[in-house]
Amino acid sequence: MLPRAKVVVSSRPDQLYRLHPSHRPEFIVQILGLNEDGRDDIGTQLCPQRYEEVKQMLLQNPDVLDYCYVPTQFILTVDYLLQHDSEKEFISLSKVFAHACNAYARSASSDQLRERDLSRMGLELDKLGMLAWNGCSNRHVTFKTENFEEVGLSRESIESFLNTSVLENVDLKCRILASDKRSYFSHLLWQEFFAALYLMMVMNMQDFETFAKRLRQDHWQVVLKLAFGFSDSDTFSVLQPLILACKEGEVKRHCEEKTKWLQRFAIQQCRSSSLGSNTLFPVSSWVRESSNEAIAREVAANLPQTINFEKDAAILPSDISSLFHLLKYSKSPHELHVRDCTFAGDIWNRFTKEIEVSGIKVRPISYVCF
Repeated sequence: MLPRAKVVVSSRPDQLYRLHPSHRPEFIVQILGLNEDGRDDIGTQLCPQRYEEVKQMLLQNPDVLDYCYVPTQFILTVDYLLQHDSEKEFISLSKVFAHACNAYARSASSDQLRERDLSRMGLELDKLGMLAWNGCSNRHVTFKTENFEEVGLSRESIESFLNTSVLENVDLKCRILASDKRSYFSHLLWQEFFAALYLMMVMNMQDFETFAKRLRQDHWQVVLKLAFGFSDSDTFSVLQPLILACKEGEVKRHCEEKTKWLQRFAIQQCRSSSLGSNTLFPVSSWVRESSNEAIAREVAANLPQTINFEKDAAILPSDISSLFHLLKYSKSPHELHVRDCTFAGDIWNRFTKEIEVSGIKVRPISYVCF
């Protein structure tokens, strides 16, 4: 059916790019969202004095920039960068969301929820995570009143999620939930983040081991990526005070056990006899999101010597950034077989520069660039 389709709709750019060429629209492809000019226009309005600085930090972090075609995500990321301007390390999606949750907690505790303590608010974030998880499990993005009742969210908390801003450094209102006839997360990324939060910080180990098998399915790819982000100690330390469904030590211990499972899962993918770029790029992205050197070393140690880029693969900036981040932890040389792949824009230059100046032991075989 796809080869004869006149219109192909994809919710994310990478999903469109990874379609086989015979299934891609032949003439016009339009990705709804912000392009570079759109980001520049909004960014200049948000922080006219510092936007060039923020823009450079974004360009250095393509894993985050990939998701900034979403206006809400771009604004959240700018808000994060304005408060972490001296931060030189990698900026992850989970760090941006953790910062927003912390901003929500401070705003809610000083505004609508003056009479409530932080521990009660933490429990409500747990319940919001359960709502997000149920939605992802059932492929739902809108929620009825009974869905909120099922997870025990109070009307007071729902109103807070609908009305309390998660921004601290940008003079705009950006909320976790939105509502029309039904309620929904202000963007699917918010729902996926809270699903990952529930998975890593609330769900018990028995249920985790049962449900974790679902993470192999394509529609869980962003939840899986964000789950790796919870192995970052900085992200965990920001979120843990807000997630008080269990005792502090128990939450940390369970999160560490789940992180070990995720590490084993990533290693299993690397040991696959058919490992190619379509598997390696997501694995590299998980490792990059984790900001965890121990995970990076273990996964890199299990990479095969020869890595094949699938024919007709479309290479994104974040693919190159994440791949070479992982390869720098490998103690063995690798051969990259790169044939008939699409390198858009300056990605080819980025790729060759990484090989030339990074010092990574990589022996490229051949390149064909379109």
